Amino acid sequence: MSTIINNSKIRSLYNRGFTLVEMLIVLVILAIVAAIAIPVTLSIIHSSDEVKIATDAKNIRDAAQIVMNDQVAKDAHFISKSNNSYGLPLNENEMNITSTSFMDI
Repeated sequence: MSTIINNSKIRSLYNRGFTLVEMLIVLVILAIVAAIAIPVTLSIIHSSDEVKIATDAKNIRDAAQIVMNDQVAKDAHFISKSNNSYGLPLNENEMNITSTSFMDI
């Protein structure tokens, strides 16, 4: 009979599961980890949005600069090909064309 009691005590020790205190400790640890991880993740997302906005603004500025330079080149070519009956300069030296930056406008 003593072996049956000993076996039942051993089985009850192995099959008892987690206590309420153990579960609460795990939940507190998970809450602490979440309290640390969520603000860090949100700040990383926010900083990546700022970098994306800055990159988009730079790309728009560069595209506008390209369009402006193309338009200046087209205008210079048109003016240099035209006759001088309207008092237009015939070449780029007479026109005094300087490259302007989009940021100067």
